[in-house]
Amino acid sequence: MLSKFVHFLYKSSITVPYIFVLGIWQLITKNKLSGILLLVFVVLNILIQRLILRYAKHNLVQQDIKATNVQKSNSFNEIISIIISSVLPLIGSIVNLPSIIFWLALLIGSLIFVLLYTNDNPIVFIFGYTYYSINTEQGVDMKLISKRNIRNKNKIGKVVRIFEFVLMEV
Repeated sequence: MLSKFVHFLYKSSITVPYIFVLGIWQLITKNKLSGILLLVFVVLNILIQRLILRYAKHNLVQQDIKATNVQKSNSFNEIISIIISSVLPLIGSIVNLPSIIFWLALLIGSLIFVLLYTNDNPIVFIFGYTYYSINTEQGVDMKLISKRNIRNKNKIGKVVRIFEFVLMEV
């Protein structure tokens, strides 16, 4: 299992869509230095996510897991909520909407994001991973990250435990 600091870095990916849009907005509004710095942060965060997944896959202890249930997480809704809540500020700045409509749209987008988002890392979708909710024989609910499309609970391969209640198939 990885450290709490690495877990913090892993969870920091939640901010990437917002910081990306803010960086683009800064570039559009002629604040080039801020925009470039924000986009560099986004690229660094994506690289850190990749390093975390690669390190976990190759260096943590592999184990078998017996699941009683496997169910795909609601990834489509999560991706849509991320897109809506992070792109709204950019649309508002380009279209020059009145201030009240802009902030209302931003609030609604953020609410959609919070309601639909289930604490998954949005960056792992870029690398082709999918989140699954599984129940173990011991009655523990866990998240499983896999590149495969898992439909049968008996087809889960070897896993590594990257964080508390988060497994990754290797």
